[in-house]
Amino acid sequence: MKKTRVLFVIDSLDCAGAEKSLISLLSAFDYEKYSVDLRLFAYGHILEELVPNDVNILKPLEYTEFSKMGFKEACINSIRKFNLNSLISRLTYSLKIRLRKYNHSQKARVFWENISKVIEEDSTIYDIAISYAQGIPTFYVAEKVKANKKLAWVNVSNRLDEVEKDFQQRFYDQFDKIVAVSESTKEIFVENI
Repeated sequence: MKKTRVLFVIDSLDCAGAEKSLISLLSAFDYEKYSVDLRLFAYGHILEELVPNDVNILKPLEYTEFSKMGFKEACINSIRKFNLNSLISRLTYSLKIRLRKYNHSQKARVFWENISKVIEEDSTIYDIAISYAQGIPTFYVAEKVKANKKLAWVNVSNRLDEVEKDFQQRFYDQFDKIVAVSESTKEIFVENI
């Protein structure tokens, strides 16, 4: 029997609500029927050890590894690999978030506007890809993942300004289904998007 290929994408497995929810969900899967990959943007957090052994935690993206480097090491790495785009993208993003105070949604937008061009696409074709957090995971699944069905899980009730609404609309339009954690979250999401 062919297993259904599923991808979950979340920022990290730090100790918070969405992360705990994802661990519970992954623990309930029937791994005889599903092959599950997990994409993180930050590694080494406390809940990673609770991920079921059947889940394949994907290796970090090249940019994830690059972003952990100190500035000097990043410069040397970029020159050696003739990859100045990553360095320029990182410097541009870093400068922008230091010049102005952004909320979480705005930071995610500024990050994606500056960094997305250097983040590689996932070459696997999934049956289902699920963004399990707002912001970068949603943008990543929308633009960098190939899947027959794309789902977004929304667990935050943020009211967005017009810039954020317009930016996020184009990503959420690429999903087949959007699932809200509660009725009030759904109402605010519908109001925004």
